[in-house]
Amino acid sequence: MLSEDGSAASYHQEPAVYSGALTEGTDRDGSYDRVITTRLANCISVADLERLMRENLIAMTEANRSRFVIRAILPFSAITDLTTLAQACPNHEITYWPDGGNIKVFIGYNCPARCISEETRAKIYEIILAKIDKHNQAACEGQIAERIKSMASEGYQFRIGANSPEELLGLWGNTFGWTLEQCQAILTNPPTHTQVYSMVNPEGSTIAACMISDGETTEWAVAPGQQQRGLIAPLLAHAHTHYTQQYRGTQITADLRHDYSVGPALACGMQLALPRGRQSLIINHVTIGDKNGSDQPDPWNRHKPNFGNTNGMYLRTFVAGYLLNPTATLQNNL
Repeated sequence: MLSEDGSAASYHQEPAVYSGALTEGTDRDGSYDRVITTRLANCISVADLERLMRENLIAMTEANRSRFVIRAILPFSAITDLTTLAQACPNHEITYWPDGGNIKVFIGYNCPARCISEETRAKIYEIILAKIDKHNQAACEGQIAERIKSMASEGYQFRIGANSPEELLGLWGNTFGWTLEQCQAILTNPPTHTQVYSMVNPEGSTIAACMISDGETTEWAVAPGQQQRGLIAPLLAHAHTHYTQQYRGTQITADLRHDYSVGPALACGMQLALPRGRQSLIINHVTIGDKNGSDQPDPWNRHKPNFGNTNGMYLRTFVAGYLLNPTATLQNNL
């Protein structure tokens, strides 16, 4: 594969097609229905990135999928060309932010049937802006540090791993489709740069958990009966701080559900990738929404099988979040 000037391109990966099968990277119902570049593409120029976009569009069309997703990193010197690209591609969702001397880029493209309406997009944007106004980063970090101290004094513990696969299954089984075997494997033999974190209450039960893999923080879950108590943000702050100390130079990122996880993310010090144009606020919407009246119906998968009882009926929308650096305030409270 050659770049515009004839030299070898810096990425060497084919898009992986995810759809309707139990394949790594899908949920149990295969509802992502997308073409995705599975690893962070290391591009040396925007020309590399444009080529990757073309390849994904071809793969998406040939496989009759509804969406492609690209995650890439570029040298910061490409910022001007990247800005021009974002302006020239209004139908793509392109969002980016600094990562050391580089730029991290998320790109999504939906077929017309999977594009959320402008009215829905505007409502989502209002919700997100209200949450940003509510959370002052410095104040939130100070509050989380105090919350961690207070919880520790009350007997709560923040742990690497979890008490048992069974307790982890209780958090991740119904919510994310994990099996007992998968929970056992992630605790006993996790992939490289992957770590589970959990919170244990004074009685010794695991009541919250999350996972970080290659810097992406995901699988945020709180036990039924323990929700709405502000537990997830302290766990995230602890997990993010520990992970970035263990894997120095790794930036924490997340796909944040606009009405669920944006608030906790901001509360633990994360920032949002703000809009770069009309399409770039929402970096991912997939057919795993299930809130009638809140999530927009998904015409692409509405009448297709293999989506369980609720999955595949509505579009669920996300925004990109990232953590530049855990502060000393948090680091000192590990």
